[in-house]
Amino acid sequence: MKKLWISAMIVLPAVVWMLAAAPEQRPSPEAAADWNELGPCGGDIRGIAVNPDNRRKLFAVSNSGQVFKTDNSGTLWTRTACLPDALYDIALSPSRPAVLYALGADALFRSEDGGETWTRRPYPSGGHGDEGRLAVHPKAPDTVFAAGNLRSGTSKWMAVFKTTNGGKSWSATKLAATSYNGASYCVAIDPLNPSTVFVGGGYDDTKKNYIFKSTDSGTTWSDFTGTAKGIPRDIIVDPTDSAKVYVTSWSGGGGFFQSSDGGKTWQGTSGDGFGLTMGLTLTNPRTFFTSVGADWIYKSIGGGNWTDIKTGFYGDSRRFAVVPGRLYLSSVSGVIKSDNGALTWTSNQGGIKATRIAAIAPALSSPNLLFTAAYEQGISKSVDAGRTWKLLWHIYGCESIPNLSVHPKNANRLIVILESG
Repeated sequence: MKKLWISAMIVLPAVVWMLAAAPEQRPSPEAAADWNELGPCGGDIRGIAVNPDNRRKLFAVSNSGQVFKTDNSGTLWTRTACLPDALYDIALSPSRPAVLYALGADALFRSEDGGETWTRRPYPSGGHGDEGRLAVHPKAPDTVFAAGNLRSGTSKWMAVFKTTNGGKSWSATKLAATSYNGASYCVAIDPLNPSTVFVGGGYDDTKKNYIFKSTDSGTTWSDFTGTAKGIPRDIIVDPTDSAKVYVTSWSGGGGFFQSSDGGKTWQGTSGDGFGLTMGLTLTNPRTFFTSVGADWIYKSIGGGNWTDIKTGFYGDSRRFAVVPGRLYLSSVSGVIKSDNGALTWTSNQGGIKATRIAAIAPALSSPNLLFTAAYEQGISKSVDAGRTWKLLWHIYGCESIPNLSVHPKNANRLIVILESG
């Protein structure tokens, strides 16, 4: 265990301070029943999706199972549901946007009323959706593909799941089941020819990457990996040309790759700095955006030369959502947006409170002063009893902070205990 000191070294542990400074006080049952969400705002937003009929309406899901909705382009979000699973993606039916799907670790969730109520649809036996993605058929709202994994004992294989009845029943296909530590991370349906589907993923134990393609709606699959490198994390089929397919990958010499012949051959740029997610604007030539961490966005016009843009934010990137003139990026620290082609970014997460708090510490010398340690965000400070927060110090790995303490007499002295360094 590693101790990290801020401002000055403190000898006495926080537990002793608390016991010495304040007698035990137990709230009444009435007081204990009243809770208010204090934040900090943000959190691990895994998926984000735009309503195709009204681009001011977006949905987002968090790793803590929360579903958020905005009707004003992200100025204000409201929570519509808290589902009993970690959520990794959200998708709307292109032909019937009131039908939504949320990809959970252990089940798919379906809504038929715009995200207000949800029905749990378990995966087939051994199926899991963690770290996966969703693709909904462009014309059939009950047909969904989910990228995930199949498990049996200690084995875990790349897999793709398909349902034609909104998740009531499934077909499951193992992909490249030649190793034991695999997962599918992305899936894409060709908007012009929905019988064509792509799935990407790989195996950690062999470091082998795969891109699979089906031309019969998922009945059979063929290996189209070719010269593409790295573990694919996002796939897009060009909505105006089925022959053009784009892949961004991560680890193992990953990068950005594009195909002009439906995935038979690939051309691209290798480098581990490219992407966990990808965005595409329908300009001519196409403009691409990739990102691994929300602090850096990579941009290319035509898929050739790439420029990197610093955003001023932080945390692993999760998912791009693109509308004309605007980019959204969901990340560990919430939702950010750009209105100028990724050149500058602003926070776009008012009302989102999905932060995973690892530790909290009040300042006994000041009743309105609070400090928190949040997963992948760092140490935040509030001077108004939690109504507003300011990030003081960004630390990756903050889920491993078991204790955060404030000196009882000097609120400028903190002690942070890190388990993972």
